[in-house]
Amino acid sequence: MLKQNKKIHFPASRKIQTQSYIYAFPLVLGLEDISVKLNSYPAENIFSALFHAQNLKPIANSKSANKAERMLEYLGRAFEKEVPKQVEYYRHLLCMLLKEYDDVCHTRASESLLPHEFLKALLIEDQLSQKSLVPDCFSTKSQVSEFLHQKKGRQNLNYEQAVSLGKKFKVDPKNFL
Repeated sequence: MLKQNKKIHFPASRKIQTQSYIYAFPLVLGLEDISVKLNSYPAENIFSALFHAQNLKPIANSKSANKAERMLEYLGRAFEKEVPKQVEYYRHLLCMLLKEYDDVCHTRASESLLPHEFLKALLIEDQLSQKSLVPDCFSTKSQVSEFLHQKKGRQNLNYEQAVSLGKKFKVDPKNFL
C-alpha cells in the first residue's frame, strides 16, 4: 500500500556542456540570406543549426509558409548531390508542416469559390482537360462545359457527381455542392 503523504522528488536539472560548431553551409545563388543565417548559428549538429534558422512550428500564415518554402528550396539546391540524414529529417518535418498549412489554407480558399469556379481552378492546377472528367464524374463533355460555364441552367451538381469529383481531386465533396 502506498503512502499518500510521500512526495516524489526529482533531482534538479543541470546544464551539460556540449561542443557547438559553426557549420559551413553552401552558398546558393538567390538564397544567400539563408546561407548567411545558417552559417551564423553555433550548433551541436546540422539539425540544430537548421532549427535555429527556421523553427519547426505550425505554419500560421502565408509569410511563414513562404519562408519555409524558401528553406526547402535552399536545402534542395544546396544538398542536391548528397543529403545528410539530419537534413533529410528536417526537410521531412518542414514538408509535413507545409502540407498541414496548405490543407487548412486551401480548404478555406475553396469555401470562398463557387463550385464551378473551384472545379475550374482544380482543372487548371492539375493541368487536366474537361474530357478527363468523363465518364467518372459527368456523362458527357458537354455536361462538364455546361457546368463550368453555367449554361442551360446547369448550376448544381448532384450528390454522386460531387462525391466522385471529391475522390478524383482528393478534396471535400461539399466544395462542389
